[in-house]
Amino acid sequence: MKISGFLVIVVMFCFFATPVFASGVLVDAKGTVTVTMPDGKKAPANTGVELPDGAKIAVAKGAAASIMLMDGSIQEIGAEQTYTIGGQQKGATQRTVIQGIALAMNEATATSGGPTVHGMVKMTQLGPGAPKPGLVSLGNALGPQGIFPCETAIEMPGEVAFQWREGSKIDFSNPVIVVEDKTAKKLVVKKITPTISRITINAGELKIASGNSYVWYLASNENGKILGKSRHFNFSIISAADKKRLEDDRNKVEGLNMSSDGKQFLIAQLYFREKMLDTMVKTLLPLWEKDHADAVKKLLFMGYARMGLTEEARKFQ
Repeated sequence: MKISGFLVIVVMFCFFATPVFASGVLVDAKGTVTVTMPDGKKAPANTGVELPDGAKIAVAKGAAASIMLMDGSIQEIGAEQTYTIGGQQKGATQRTVIQGIALAMNEATATSGGPTVHGMVKMTQLGPGAPKPGLVSLGNALGPQGIFPCETAIEMPGEVAFQWREGSKIDFSNPVIVVEDKTAKKLVVKKITPTISRITINAGELKIASGNSYVWYLASNENGKILGKSRHFNFSIISAADKKRLEDDRNKVEGLNMSSDGKQFLIAQLYFREKMLDTMVKTLLPLWEKDHADAVKKLLFMGYARMGLTEEARKFQ
């Protein structure tokens, strides 16, 4: 059998458990592509379809498909070829390296657990027939709930739109938003009104810089004494080096011979690698709305849960 191309992606597996639900994911299908599960049942050839060992991908004349295996490699299957997940394959002819692109899928399919900023998530086995992951919201027990930027990295902005859950009770006097650096030095203490749920602050006023981490929260200004009234919400600005790596790897993905959906799926995982969880979920949402594929669902759940956005994560349980 001859495979039209082979893309090897080196993955760092530190701190990640062995995947438990599947051995691969269909990234892209152009033309007539048939996916047959090990039990003989057909599955839709949509971006994000999970492929266990024994699943077969048959590509018709004039068609093509790409799959990502859980070891991080991407296989490009040419016209009139059949690929069996977990089987012996031949014909690798092309090699490219993008480090860490499969980290998101490996983490989404691993067993883990622990607290988030806004609640607690139990990431159990997420495969077919496995228990649904638990998600316990803390609600407003610890004050207004931030929604952006929360536990995410962002590219260096001209301004940051800080947002908290609409309807959060700001029933304390003299409310302010506070932004601090990692040494707890206050960079901004800005007055807000109880009726708003968003405030935009210029990056120059924030004094933020690439590669640094920050925290923001809502508080009460009592005659110059700042009393915290919400949890602390962390965010960071990706470094110049990481931004260049991201741009270079996005260009590599854009150069692959696949549809825009397939490229979106891979680029979303590049964002995960850079801890840009907010950008990752925004990239994946159009794919979810189109096909409701299981792998996309798991990534959205993980992304929202990691940011502590339990209401959003619950939609993808």
